[in-house]
Amino acid sequence: FDTESKQFLYDAVCDKLKQVAMHRHGCCVLQRCIDFGSTAQQTQLINEVVKNALPLVQDPFGNYVVQYVLDLDSPQINKNITQNFLGSLAKLATNKFSSNVIEKCFKIATPEIRSLLFQELTSNSQHLPRMLQDQYANYVIQTAFSIASPQEFQMLSTAVRPFLSIIKNTPHGKRIEAKMNRGSGGSPTEHNHRK
Repeated sequence: FDTESKQFLYDAVCDKLKQVAMHRHGCCVLQRCIDFGSTAQQTQLINEVVKNALPLVQDPFGNYVVQYVLDLDSPQINKNITQNFLGSLAKLATNKFSSNVIEKCFKIATPEIRSLLFQELTSNSQHLPRMLQDQYANYVIQTAFSIASPQEFQMLSTAVRPFLSIIKNTPHGKRIEAKMNRGSGGSPTEHNHRK
């Protein structure tokens, strides 16, 4: 099929993007559509994913579509997606599906966007204790420690330190404390031992 012949399919997928992306098989179909579309068709689908990133990232299947688009490694698209998550970081970090995407956003963010992520992570002393104890969000915090610049590391350490007594006897609390004691500049390939 030529590009024109396939356009009706791309239009239909864009029209129902959330439903397609949030379906067990639809998420795979959507990824293949991105792979095999013309540049214009890819842009059409990716723009819809960016626009719907917040609900998609919280879905068991939709999160894979967002991760797939992030893995295309377009700095502007990644910035647009990550900006959609600002203001919802605590909620997304504690969600089983979106927490993986938030970790990825910390890893791939430009310094400007990463700074905003760190500011949001450290500025709310009500969310931080819950995140430190959460089975998913603690991995986001571990990732943040692993990729932090010296300034971001200091900011995060200062925010976390008052809550260490709450988490010191938990496995993830011990890992967080070890990362704090090791200092900034953790290896980006370091694994967080997620189970």
